[in-house]
Amino acid sequence: MDAGASQGLNIIGSIDCKAWGVHECWADSKVHIHWKGAAEIVLASCTGYLDSNGCVQSIDEEKEFFKTAIDNMAANSLRCIAIAYRSYELDKVPSEEEQLSHWALPEEELTLLAIVGIKDPCRDGVSDVVKTCMAAGVKVRMVTGDNLQTAKAIALECGILDSIKDATHPTLIEGKDFRALSEREREQIAKKITVMGRSSPNDKLLLFQALGKGGEVVAVTGDGTNDAPALHEVCCLCAKRSLLYFLNRIFGACIFQDMKCLDNVLNLMED
Repeated sequence: MDAGASQGLNIIGSIDCKAWGVHECWADSKVHIHWKGAAEIVLASCTGYLDSNGCVQSIDEEKEFFKTAIDNMAANSLRCIAIAYRSYELDKVPSEEEQLSHWALPEEELTLLAIVGIKDPCRDGVSDVVKTCMAAGVKVRMVTGDNLQTAKAIALECGILDSIKDATHPTLIEGKDFRALSEREREQIAKKITVMGRSSPNDKLLLFQALGKGGEVVAVTGDGTNDAPALHEVCCLCAKRSLLYFLNRIFGACIFQDMKCLDNVLNLMED
């Protein structure tokens, strides 16, 4: 941070729950609001971009160019993040700490600074594990917060999708489309889904419930707090210890280091 700026205050952003924001108050009474997150979602909130000369240009004529760049990176299994900012009036920023904690950072009229593609390769052996599961009659599904095109590329890379021909709706679906369906519609479509991208924490739970109501025996694995709703549900309804321990050992999710730790977590989830 520049010497002329005061300490920034981190605030969890929204922008469709896929971005984070921070604001910093500068000594000259200027406020800069910075956003970073899912590239196509942040891009949709941008009205300008910073060119190579450091000048702000209208993004209208270049938006398709940036969308294509994101799609190309996603197709190569890169996770795409956009970084953007906007100026704001100091007198519009709440001065009281309590008000500031509830203040929603402005997320419109942003200026695009950069789009970054990050390579997060599959672990060694994942493809073999997927093949083993499928040979045993276990259907492997991917539910991720990643861009749908990134999710598709990774699924093809590790064998969850057999070929590009399989990557059509509803085999490939976005979380927002799945959650918009009625409960009955979700039950009808759930068995056809292999990859769900741009999902919310609750989407994995909805998929689990829909599959369960359709008579499927469902197991869930995950390594983040976003997986908690579905993990909690599966722990309540499945043969918990053997199933979760089996998944952890196979996928190396590093959630449970040993059975004692697993038992402690399961007991907490039951409370």
